[in-house]
Amino acid sequence: MERVSADKSELLTTVSHELRTPLTSILAFADLLTRNSTGNLLGKQQRHLQIIQQSGRRLAELIDDLLGLTNIERGQIELKPVRFGVEEMFTDVADSFGPILQEKNQALNVMIEDSSIEMFADQIRLTQVVSNPLTNASKYSAEGTEVNISVEADDDEVVVKVTDQGISIDSGDILGVFGAFFRADNEGTRAQSGTGIGLYFCRMILDHHHGEISAESEVGSGTTMIVRIPREYEFDSGLTAWDEKSLVA
Repeated sequence: MERVSADKSELLTTVSHELRTPLTSILAFADLLTRNSTGNLLGKQQRHLQIIQQSGRRLAELIDDLLGLTNIERGQIELKPVRFGVEEMFTDVADSFGPILQEKNQALNVMIEDSSIEMFADQIRLTQVVSNPLTNASKYSAEGTEVNISVEADDDEVVVKVTDQGISIDSGDILGVFGAFFRADNEGTRAQSGTGIGLYFCRMILDHHHGEISAESEVGSGTTMIVRIPREYEFDSGLTAWDEKSLVA
């Protein structure tokens, strides 16, 4: 089993790198054409180029997820904790998701209990953790809906809740969504692309931060993803790789 797991990780790494090279060229030329420096592109053609760009960026995100997954499973994750303001991080997240939400005419509401909240953690990794539930909230919600993010903190931890008005998660799938390559089998998920590793990736990152992620969902009432993160990261020399046993609560 260890050999099979190692072979799988090696295959994913190789395939991901091989995909990245032609994708980089595709995105570069698409960006070049989008500039329309000669002014000869029709509106329909510009829209087609935008679709190429969006699909290419989505593919790049999936490739990054695969690479991140293999690195963490091998224990090759290096956290770089820094002290940062939580409000600043969520402002950057909201700005980056603006175009994505705008496509579906969705609104994002960010409510931070205290604008002075600070953390000592890997800001880049935690941004990834927050971005995945936010991506899912937009993807699995209808046009014109709202996504709410609330941030609260005490002396020990920061609690982030991402709530949507989209399709719900069946009670039998709640734990499964945090497993590798898991996708619920329903009409809503089948209509959307994905690898099923985003939330698994989040859980691995949070495990290295000694945090946790959980979900609450009711049919017809959307889903809330709850992320709990210690405010002060403490290095654990014994934590070198992801332990799949921690998936069982």
